[in-house]
Order: sequence, then structure tokens, then C-alpha cells
Amino acid sequence: MAERTEITRGVSYLAELAVTTPAGVPDNLTGFTFRAEVRMTGGSLVTDLSARISLKSGSPDKVLIALTDEQSWALTEGAFVWDVLADRPDGGVDIIIPTEPFLVITPSTRKA
Repeated sequence: MAERTEITRGVSYLAELAVTTPAGVPDNLTGFTFRAEVRMTGGSLVTDLSARISLKSGSPDKVLIALTDEQSWALTEGAFVWDVLADRPDGGVDIIIPTEPFLVITPSTRKA
């Protein structure tokens, strides 16, 4: 079973993913672009997170996914699915995170 990504609305979120080749060697992702979409299980788009994904500065094998508290607050609460893809400079596509559950929750304690 796939791991679940959980984001709390109104709280900043940061995930750092170390990407390796199938042989376990750090993969150089320089020049790649990244895409991620959160969708309903039936396929309808909930939100596009592509603009929130980048390479970690100074580290060509680490991908960062970052949302501010304001950006996470704008997400719709619910249970969805998502994946993260990397577009290679040669036109190919790699899967960074395969399709897995994506949960957005609202905290009981909220901003005043």
C-alpha cells in the first residue's frame, strides 16, 4: 500500500525527497521540471502543485515540495490522490512519487 501524504490546512508544509536511480545512486535532476496534481479518486483536478516543487538549492538530487501556511489553507479538505512527475530535458518523464493517497485536514484550532 502506498504511503499517505497528509497536509494540515493553515500550516506550512515542506517535504524533501532524495531521488536515486534504480541502482540506488543519487540522480542528477539538473534541467528537469516537475509536475504534481491532486485529484479526486475519479480523476477530477483539485489543485495543481507544480509551482510549489523545485530542486533544493545546491543539491541536484533533492526535490523540495513547499507550501506556505496561506497556500495550504487554500486547499480543499478531503481525501484525494496525487503523484509527482519529472520532465527530463530530453522529453522523457520520470515518476518521483507514484500515485498515492493525499489527505488534507483542517485543524480544530484555527487562526483568530
